[in-house]
Amino acid sequence: MYHEGKVKRRKIFIFKYYFLISFLLGFIGSLGLAPYNIFIFAIFSLSITLYLLEKTDSYQKAFCIGFFYGLGFYLSSLYWISISFKIANSNLRRWTSCFLGCNAKFFNVNS
Repeated sequence: MYHEGKVKRRKIFIFKYYFLISFLLGFIGSLGLAPYNIFIFAIFSLSITLYLLEKTDSYQKAFCIGFFYGLGFYLSSLYWISISFKIANSNLRRWTSCFLGCNAKFFNVNS
């Protein structure tokens, strides 16, 4: 007897952990950005993610794959915020001292 409900489809092993794999692919994809500039990782991770999206069977899984890819990509590329704060603080000190020095000369505070 053939029962359609009892037939199990063979799934590729990669789909068992597609949340984690898409998160890691996003993490690897961010290595293609500025200080590392390994663009082949970005191409590789995006192509594997598109393969995963092509092989999914529901919109919910496709959404989760895209969401976790983006989450891994953006969480791993947040390092630039700390770099920009360091640069902004050094420039802020220069401009603040220049501004205060010019105001002190203008208002004759030091004399």
